[in-house]
Amino acid sequence: MSRIRGQAPRAYGGSYPYHYVLDQLGYHHVHAQRGLAAPRRDQARRRKQSLTSRRDLPHLLGGNQVFIDLAAHARTHPHTSLDRWQPASAFHSPGVWYRVGDDPRMMSRGPTGLPRPDGAGVWTGHGRTVPFFLEYDTGGECLDILVEKVAKYERLYSMTTWAWPVLFHLPSARREANLHRRLAAIAPEATIATTSVELRAVLGASPAEPVWQIRGSASRVRLIDLPHTADDRDTAF
Repeated sequence: MSRIRGQAPRAYGGSYPYHYVLDQLGYHHVHAQRGLAAPRRDQARRRKQSLTSRRDLPHLLGGNQVFIDLAAHARTHPHTSLDRWQPASAFHSPGVWYRVGDDPRMMSRGPTGLPRPDGAGVWTGHGRTVPFFLEYDTGGECLDILVEKVAKYERLYSMTTWAWPVLFHLPSARREANLHRRLAAIAPEATIATTSVELRAVLGASPAEPVWQIRGSASRVRLIDLPHTADDRDTAF
């Protein structure tokens, strides 16, 4: 597949690593394969500029890396697999959360009243399967924003049959501890589990390993061991 590369400048000097995107020929190939109309003549250039100049590029790359790490883990660990990876854009439409039998009021709340996860996935290991939402935090938001995100998941779970664990991937152990203190004060019913970039770096661990601390517990568990309630719609591929 044809591709082009680019580097985005860092605000404090230097550049990010090279990032590769499809070139114009690649877009023609993909559109033809999918039965779509021919792409715009400058689509590759526009897409490259859009991706490399976006302010939240570190956030986008960090969230994607969690799923990439899971896929890499599955390649070297038999009987494990990343069965689904949905990007943030999959959850931006107001009606995306509605299921038959859910509270119809949620159709009018729109994306501001319900969560907008940074991604979602379904992980399988040794005969067990767990669906999950991911919230990737770079430390640029105050903890009040993270607590507000938890409240949105609580609202979602109260109105629908969704009950997936919510994973908060934080930059540091200190921020993780502070979030747990805030969560202890509100005691959400949703399963909230956290880990940090620092912890994973020290352990050299993937997101599949026992790096997740569930709210209200001091121990760490594997991703596959997170408690959850799911039905066939959650794990269908």
